[in-house]
Amino acid sequence: MSNNRQFIFTNLDIDGSLSYLILSWITGQPIPYKSTSVFNLEKDFSDWYRTNGEKYERVYVLGIDVSQCANVINKDNVVVFAHKLPITELSNAKVITSKEDSTSMLLYKSFAKKISFKDRQKLLVLLVNDIKKHTFDLPYSRELDMLYRAYTGDKLSKFTIDFNIGYDGFSDKQKRLINFYKKSVDNIIKDLNVFKGTIPFKGKTYNVVSTFAEKYINEISDKLLDDYNSDVCFVVNVDKERVSFRRSKNCDLDLSILADKISHGGGFPYAASGIMNENFITITKLFKQVK
Repeated sequence: MSNNRQFIFTNLDIDGSLSYLILSWITGQPIPYKSTSVFNLEKDFSDWYRTNGEKYERVYVLGIDVSQCANVINKDNVVVFAHKLPITELSNAKVITSKEDSTSMLLYKSFAKKISFKDRQKLLVLLVNDIKKHTFDLPYSRELDMLYRAYTGDKLSKFTIDFNIGYDGFSDKQKRLINFYKKSVDNIIKDLNVFKGTIPFKGKTYNVVSTFAEKYINEISDKLLDDYNSDVCFVVNVDKERVSFRRSKNCDLDLSILADKISHGGGFPYAASGIMNENFITITKLFKQVK
């Protein structure tokens, strides 16, 4: 199938960008795309499909939970690849999901028997999967995550240029960008107001550390979880009225369930987000400031 007969809607995160890149590796050339999010997919897809959808033989949706807009994307020419989706099939669109930790790993395993991936391509898939698990067990996965977050503008475009052949180490320019990002994070963290409290959930009590920030969510969470020996971290973005949830490596709490219960949110066991609603405010108002 010609690539000008295909279109991709992919998640804004690094997993979405690698998922796009994997399809480009498979087809041998770039495919037109739009990066979006679970919050914007319904509008972005509807607006685009109204004037463009019938022109394409296949429209991919990569790494985005489509359960809230299933009626909109349920078209005969739509194929959804997304890990851990709450839905497994639609009447018209094709849904491919699994229990993998990333959509890029799902895509890789779906095509690994049909094409031969190079070692550096496989390594990039493993690194991004480690990032999505939020374990950072592999060397350089944390630095790769920082590099992606340091990108400005069209992150997918920059990622595909930098890693078109897979992961083969960082260039000097990339190392400088990573170091700049680290310094920026350190400057933000040292000025944070930090709060601590506990939340009872499903028969257990969890230690929670919380703060206010608009960016650097993963880095801030990791630092606060370590410094304050906590199970869960809440990072509140007041301007957007949203909350990010992260957990420590030793915590078994499913954050997707917690986010749903206290902030009408969702996500994954290790990382989730929700709304700063009255319920969340009530639960956290007894937290004590410790910094």
